Amino acid sequence: MIQDKNLTSFVAMPFAAEMSDLYHYGIERAVSSSDYLCERIDQIPSTGDVLPRIKEKIKTSRFVVAELTGANPNVFWKSDMHGVAMCRQSC
Repeated sequence: MIQDKNLTSFVAMPFAAEMSDLYHYGIERAVSSSDYLCERIDQIPSTGDVLPRIKEKIKTSRFVVAELTGANPNVFWKSDMHGVAMCRQSC
């Protein structure tokens, strides 16, 4: 796994099934093709409270991609940092 802060990105987005293609074929493919590791918290094996892990990923990633479609408050909270915000419709 890539640990260099300059080579990792964190994706904040809903984990809904209808967002799966957007993540895998849109975000992850674009980020990976630029030689960055693309991470989403639900794809990192672990147990316990996710909040500390999310904060750590935000802090240690080079940039954050936030998918804001659906106005999910959890994603809005995570997007208040360095990164790229995107929305498929009005947010």
